[in-house]
Amino acid sequence: MKLDKIILLICLFTSNIVCSQSIRDVQHLFKPELDNSTRFKSLYIHDSKSKYPDSIEVNGIITKISKGFCGEICQGGTIKVKLKNKISGYNHNQVYIITACMVDNIKIGTRIKVIATKYSKSDNACYYSSVNNIIDSKGIPFYKLSELETSKIKLL
Repeated sequence: MKLDKIILLICLFTSNIVCSQSIRDVQHLFKPELDNSTRFKSLYIHDSKSKYPDSIEVNGIITKISKGFCGEICQGGTIKVKLKNKISGYNHNQVYIITACMVDNIKIGTRIKVIATKYSKSDNACYYSSVNNIIDSKGIPFYKLSELETSKIKLL
């Protein structure tokens, strides 16, 4: 077995946060047929110069999902939401959000209404420090949901 596969297996069975980068580096070994749309993408954070609102009410429809999971091993997921209404101070018609322990049965097309806050480097909960993301935000910084706000996402 190649060293890359051994590292990946170790990472899958431990909660080592450093492993999230190792998984990104070797995921192609297990699914070589994946195209660029399913490769891990960068998470853009809000820095001290960010002019976006600290928190926003997100009312819209999920258009993309990158699943995360919680349990003995924890990893945040991401969603892209097409906004129903414009948000003051936020000049985009979609928002990119890190989710905390979102249930598995949420699908594309699910309507949501939640409060999201800026995602920054200081966020250290497991679902913010290790995130599964295949959604390209094209440089737009991510917002995040608390566990409580994530739990509000339900099939309607």
